[in-house]
Amino acid sequence: MKPILFLFISLFINSCAHTDCPEGIDILPKYGAVEKCAEQLRIDAQFLQECDQIYPSRAEAAVHHIDLAWDLFDAHQIDDAMKRFNQAWLLDKSNADIYWGYGNLMGQGKHFEESLAFFDESIQLNAHNAKVWESKALSYGQLFFKTKELETLEKAISCYKKSLTIDPENPRVYAQLAGTYSYFMQKDSLAKYIQLTDEIDATLINPELRKQLNRNNQTMMKIESEDVLTDVLWSFRTNKFESLELFSKALLEYNTRIKPNSNIDIDRIFNRSKEITVGFMFWGENEDGEEDQFEESFVVKTTNNKGFSVKEFLYKVHNEICEQMEDEDNVFFEGLTPYDDGTERPFYLINQGG
Repeated sequence: MKPILFLFISLFINSCAHTDCPEGIDILPKYGAVEKCAEQLRIDAQFLQECDQIYPSRAEAAVHHIDLAWDLFDAHQIDDAMKRFNQAWLLDKSNADIYWGYGNLMGQGKHFEESLAFFDESIQLNAHNAKVWESKALSYGQLFFKTKELETLEKAISCYKKSLTIDPENPRVYAQLAGTYSYFMQKDSLAKYIQLTDEIDATLINPELRKQLNRNNQTMMKIESEDVLTDVLWSFRTNKFESLELFSKALLEYNTRIKPNSNIDIDRIFNRSKEITVGFMFWGENEDGEEDQFEESFVVKTTNNKGFSVKEFLYKVHNEICEQMEDEDNVFFEGLTPYDDGTERPFYLINQGG
């Protein structure tokens, strides 16, 4: 009963308010790194003295408080969890799990940059905890959804791989890697980590990832040589054009400005079909109100009996998607990827660069 009684007394003492003391610091990592008032320092000293009477060492007392903190974290009692981690920090600042806890709590509050700093502190003290590397990767992943910078995804991948060098049998990390690679054009990596996850626990793979892998495989099977407009430069971050003539002029000027020696032929017929399905990607809010990446497709048509010229195709594509590209990072046209959707109509995915 003694540890339980002690915990109750500790909670009661820490709840006492003093107007000349900084308030709310017990729910901030390291007590907010602020200077405590005399009364708070007295409470800390009393807390440490009581721990010295109960536990064989302060290191063991810290472990006990860390365990309490994780229990509270799992119960979604975030503020109380922070208080226990802070008490553990008072007891033993060399315990790496304290900073891991801080990082997870900051991540829960969507303070991802701050969480990464605490994960780094934990790793400096103990670089062999696979779960810390996994937590760090998750923060990088969440930061990517906020910034849309692929560099953060690359850092997430690096952390996931480090986690797997420590714990190579963790199917959750393999599944996370597969999901991360779905944002890249590295189809082999997506397939690799889906397979590795399946070997341990196939239930962890999102069915949408399997659909994407199937689409990738179908695209790779398309072997005929096609004009996929890799010589054409364009940015979708402009307004709609009122006419094909105005767009054609802008397209030529854009290519000449970027590549002064460009001799692009925008009048050439690049596809002889009269209808083409076009797929593109953009960011928006999902049903849960969270930012997510979406893929949409539409059909463009021509009345030209010869098929689509480069200028007409891009003109119609631009006017269809430019409004959704206003806040996007990946707005630059980098050619097309053929995709076989099982129909007679040609299907192209737009390669969007940032």
